[in-house]
Amino acid sequence: PPLARLFDLRPLLGLRSAANTFARELNPLGARCQLQGVFHPTYLPTHRETAYLLEQPRAVIFKGGGGEVQRNPAKPCRTATVIDGVSGEEIWPALTPGQTFAWRDEPLDPAGIVALWRGERAAPIPEAAVVGTAAIALKLLGRAKDMAAAEEMARAMWAARDKRRVR
Repeated sequence: PPLARLFDLRPLLGLRSAANTFARELNPLGARCQLQGVFHPTYLPTHRETAYLLEQPRAVIFKGGGGEVQRNPAKPCRTATVIDGVSGEEIWPALTPGQTFAWRDEPLDPAGIVALWRGERAAPIPEAAVVGTAAIALKLLGRAKDMAAAEEMARAMWAARDKRRVR
């Protein structure tokens, strides 16, 4: 019983089992690339090794906001990667150093996301999170040769988006 009480604290503390890590890395549809967000940076090597053992062609894992796959533009972003069977690591520079955003106070109303997409809402830090996350994905896909090119491409894609299209 005392041990069971300790294990019952795992969800409360944000901890997970090895089965959870394994399940998050599964790729039943054979996607060529996989992005993973983790809450605790200490999980980066575990997820990278799991992706490697599962022969994921291309994977990137990084500490995301709340564990989601969202780059925090205010801080440097350490990524753990598997690219064509080779494990690696990169540190992406902060995009908005010194600036903060109250992510937890953000309303969970989808209308805010739509307004950001349409350019009706000025929110430079959330916009930088979108662009920064897209840059990581573009580099993982092999569409950009380095971080600077990936960030430039992501900024151009964001600027050229069809603001009328939200579906």
